[in-house]
Formats: sequence, structure tokens, C-alpha cells
Amino acid sequence: MSNATEVIEAFTPAQLAAKAVIQKQFIKLMSDELRKTTNLALEQFSKGSNEAARLVIDGEDTKLGKLSKSDPAKVATVVDYEKFEAHLRATYADKLEERNVLGELSEIIPVLLEHAPHLVDMQTDVIPDWLARNELELAKSTPIPGVEVRAPEGVMSITTTAAAETLVRSMLAASPIELLTLPAGAK
Repeated sequence: MSNATEVIEAFTPAQLAAKAVIQKQFIKLMSDELRKTTNLALEQFSKGSNEAARLVIDGEDTKLGKLSKSDPAKVATVVDYEKFEAHLRATYADKLEERNVLGELSEIIPVLLEHAPHLVDMQTDVIPDWLARNELELAKSTPIPGVEVRAPEGVMSITTTAAAETLVRSMLAASPIELLTLPAGAK
């Protein structure tokens, strides 16, 4: 059992309201600034780049974290389903599958097929899902009608270190208004 004395803070409702409103506005402003910074980094960083965030703190070079931009793989997307479907039907006519028009009626179809097959139409030109997926994968290297291939914009990632948290806590502790429940340096 710890011998540490627990400090319980007491606030009036008006103090809690003021603190909550200030914290919310602070977060909004910081979120807006972070969005601007990451948008600028998206424009300036090349895909796959990685930049360490460093500052000299108390005379020492301190790594605060890093900012990096991903290099996502190309993505093939069907932009004109009619052209894509026509391509699949023309290129892979022998791979089309037969499916019952009634769909997923697992109890009805066997009975109809056995006792009234004339009531069930068979469709022989259904494009199987696996075929469409394979063709979308192929579209990354070969032009496919109705498919557009593009590399998505990279995503910015920000990682921080304990030194960054300590720095931010000390900055907030210097504020004339207490924004943190825990004092700077507290865990």
C-alpha cells in the first residue's frame, strides 16, 4: 500500500464550467492548428518521408517524436460498372457462373428444381465476385475498361515521445489558467 497522500481538488460549479469551456476551446484551437500543419506537411512531404521532431531543451538535443507520410499502394476502383462488366463478360465468358434467379432461398430452390424445374430460370452469365476482385488487382498494372487506378494521397502520422509530453505539460503549467488536472511532470 502506498504512503503517498492523495490530493483531492475541489472546484465550485462555476470554476468547473470555466475550466471545461476553456479546455474545450483550447482543444478546438489546437485541433485547427494541427489540421493546418498536417495539411501543409501533406503538400510538402514526399510519400514515404519521415522527419524527426527535435528541439534543444535545457541545452540538450531532444527528440520529441516524428512526422511521417505514408506511401500507400495503388488502388483500383470501378468507376464505370457497365464498361467493367462488359470487359469481364467479353474477356472471361468461359468463367461466368450459373446462379439461381431466386437467390438465397435454400429451402425453396431444391424443391422447385425437383418438382417444377420449369419455374426456375437459370442464368449463365453471372460474374463471380472472385473474378471481379482478380481483375481489379490486374488493373493496377494493365488498363481495364471501366476501372481507374490511382495511388491515394499519403496519410500523415505523428508519434510523440515522453519528452514531448513533458514539454507540453510544462508549457501548460506556465499558463495563468490551470488547464491540466495533473501538475507538470506528474504521471
